[in-house]
Amino acid sequence: GKPEAGAEAALRGLPQAASHLGWQSEAELVAHIDWSDIVALPFASATQSGMIPLSNARARPVIATPVGGVPE
Repeated sequence: GKPEAGAEAALRGLPQAASHLGWQSEAELVAHIDWSDIVALPFASATQSGMIPLSNARARPVIATPVGGVPE
């Protein structure tokens, strides 16, 4: 499988942790952000992420890998 598969399985085993892969509606994203204390975005590649401004607007700190357009 993909290298991320092991990390995904480990994350699912942590209490009070959630992982969501794939497309989510804005309402679903906001609900996930509101539930979270922090938002972690471990991208292998990305051009941009709407999660960062949404998380900032909800006063949640973001931890993200510096790939693609994410550092901007």
